[in-house]
Amino acid sequence: MALDTTLNLFQWPRVATVMLAIFAVVVVAEIGVTQIRKRIL
Repeated sequence: MALDTTLNLFQWPRVATVMLAIFAVVVVAEIGVTQIRKRIL
């Protein structure tokens, strides 16, 4: 039980980093698509 808790605690920063990276990519992609749509329309 303690080992599982320790592993989970060590993995949370990695999970948070991956989630933030995915969020950043989505935001940048959304901004890019919006700019392209403005140029086309």
